[in-house]
Formats: sequence, C-alpha cells, structure tokens
Amino acid sequence: MANWLHLWPSVVSGLIVVFVCLTGTIIVYSDEIIEASAGSAKYITPNAEKS
Repeated sequence: MANWLHLWPSVVSGLIVVFVCLTGTIIVYSDEIIEASAGSAKYITPNAEKS
C-alpha cells in the first residue's frame, strides 16, 4: 500500500519537472531553434513601391 502512495505523486511531480525543463529549454534556445528551422524563410524583401 505504501508503495502506491508514493508512486503516483512522484510520477505526477516527475512529469511536471520534465514539462518545466522542456519548456525552459525551448525558451532559452528559441532563437537558435527558429534559425535552424526557418532558414532563409524568416527574411523578407520589401517591394519597391505599391501602385
């Protein structure tokens, strides 16, 4: 009985820790992730003039 009592809270808290670590990693490396995934698509060239 005691094993089940400690198992489920530790699984839930472990999932929370993994979620926080993954989202923190994405936030810290967001510039590098965007640069690697977008390539030259993130740069636009403006039109000369609109008529």
